[in-house]
Amino acid sequence: MRASASVLHLDLDAFFASVEQRDKPSLAGRPVVVGGVGGRGVVATASYEARALGVHSAMGTGQARHLAPHAAYLATRFEAYRESSRIVMALLGELSPLVEPLSIDEAFVDLAAGGVPHSVGPEPLGMSTGEFEVMYLLEATAVQAGQLRRDLERIGDSVGVVGTPDALGVGLYQVHVHTDTPRAALPHAGRARQICIHHLHPTALVSPTDEPPSPWEAFDSDPTGHVVSFERLAARRAERKAQSVRMHPSQAAAPRPAPAQAPHLAVRSRQSGVGVIACTRAPGLIEQLARSDAAVVLNPDREGIARAAADLGSSQVIVLPCDAACTEAAHDAARFLAARSAVSTVRPPVGTTRKTGAARETARAGVASERYEAEGIQLLVCDTDDEARVLAAAVALAGRGEEAELAELARRAWSAAAGLRTIALNGAQADGEAVARAVASALRPSDELLTVITGRNAGRDVGALAASAAVGARGHVVGEDVEVAVHAGGQEHPDVLIAIE
Repeated sequence: MRASASVLHLDLDAFFASVEQRDKPSLAGRPVVVGGVGGRGVVATASYEARALGVHSAMGTGQARHLAPHAAYLATRFEAYRESSRIVMALLGELSPLVEPLSIDEAFVDLAAGGVPHSVGPEPLGMSTGEFEVMYLLEATAVQAGQLRRDLERIGDSVGVVGTPDALGVGLYQVHVHTDTPRAALPHAGRARQICIHHLHPTALVSPTDEPPSPWEAFDSDPTGHVVSFERLAARRAERKAQSVRMHPSQAAAPRPAPAQAPHLAVRSRQSGVGVIACTRAPGLIEQLARSDAAVVLNPDREGIARAAADLGSSQVIVLPCDAACTEAAHDAARFLAARSAVSTVRPPVGTTRKTGAARETARAGVASERYEAEGIQLLVCDTDDEARVLAAAVALAGRGEEAELAELARRAWSAAAGLRTIALNGAQADGEAVARAVASALRPSDELLTVITGRNAGRDVGALAASAAVGARGHVVGEDVEVAVHAGGQEHPDVLIAIE
């Protein structure tokens, strides 16, 4: 027996259809079915776009045409497939002298015989693990959709770009991809809507004893550092909440997590438990939000929120809107689903202004709920009204268990959002020096966390200057007394969003 695995198994999936799409560029991104084209023919291979419509190998062609009437149905070209197979097998022969073909599109390769380095165990950092599922609808030309598919195949797997163009060459495409870089999966051409991102492989949060990365590090050079910072922040908040004597009443009966262990994120698409939808207009926040086990809806609208709620697989869903328009869209989604859903609304009483701390909790006691009575999904819309409050609420809900009740989680999300003071800056007020002055004047001795979310028009030095101002205002090293988190949100408005907790 070998000490380690050294045999490579290669399977060219959807091989016949892939060859046809390669040789005929007009078929790129379209459903393709290869096999017998007659009424009594049998499907040999279906492309991923056709598979998404229910077509599979060994299916009768007549049934396939019923499921995918607009697909391209092609007779087999075995000579072309054999030539492509010979090229692949020759490349495998360069890796090892021991290649065992199983079929025209499948083979085993003994890497040890060829002296090729190999290893077992977890994949190293930087290799694609398909952490995130990205889905959206794309209005684009066939050429744009084909280019998008090629781009997505370079950054992920399980790629699907399914749609049919009209007579003018423009169509509506359903896009699906598993990737480690969700922002890179967004299109550069065409109009995307109903964008939804899930974290498929939740992991344990980073130990709260770890030190956060320096806020002076440029985001663009190390974006993963801010993801790690987010996870550490969630762990620290959980530990601080467990040790606090001023715990919110709704958390008094909750089990205290062990300080040495970080909380674990719940599994996506649970059939029980409460789902969370985090809405944002900041593409730079989608990865952080998705790691809280929320379904992230980018540029939310009614259809996008409704679709995300249905996709979560939970009968109860908390929606975290990012602004007033998003809040209205959430209520529109509830009315859109009213035939089979219910919605509860959580928002301040009419005529009141936003309050903080205990004063806001007192005002909250008299909140009236708006409900759409029906069976199905129950949406609860929280009063998070900016990106910082959405992020805070998502962090607060990151360690929720499947046994947690909707009311308890709603209070937890609201408490996290209510504890923030936010400052939105635009234009000249958002340059580095102005942001530094705003931070220095706003910080109080009891503050623990400063979060800066920069928009697409913010200067690159804003985060560093804000962190420097926090250190100068408090006179302590960052990380000892006040934590600083800087996120390149990339939102259109505001240019800079400051949140203090």
